[in-house]
Amino acid sequence: MIARIFLVFLFIHEASLEVTVEGVVGGSVVLPCFESADQRTIQDINVNWRHNESRFVYDIIKGKASDEDQELEYKNRTESFPEVYLKGNFSLRLKNLQETDTGKYSCFINKESQEEEVNLIVKGRPEISEDKNNHKGDKLEDKENQGAQTRPEMIVMFLLPLSILVFM
Repeated sequence: MIARIFLVFLFIHEASLEVTVEGVVGGSVVLPCFESADQRTIQDINVNWRHNESRFVYDIIKGKASDEDQELEYKNRTESFPEVYLKGNFSLRLKNLQETDTGKYSCFINKESQEEEVNLIVKGRPEISEDKNNHKGDKLEDKENQGAQTRPEMIVMFLLPLSILVFM
């Protein structure tokens, strides 16, 4: 019985749902990153945001934003929320989206002790429609930010082993 509880805990601990955020060219999105660890002082906070594992997007060093190593393509397009750092929120706003921003973003908290991953999908701007009176300008749909979504496959992959253990 203890082994089953341990395995369930292990599955819960290791199963992290993949988060997907969608945005449109020229819009902005917030890439989520949260830490559930104990309280820290502002000096203890070091966070590194990377794109496709190598591009330097944004750093928070000792509780302060740092653009020292930031790639040129992200200059003046990123911001975080310092007022919520001590609550464990290191989410990043990425503005003026470009199609090249599509990809996997990693948020490393305190020297890789915790890593959060977010997939960003950037789509082209919606087309402009024409109404019956030949007026242009109404967008079919404005998708500024679809928000974070979890992938159903990951939920199933998590629940299947859990249900097998519970019903054994």
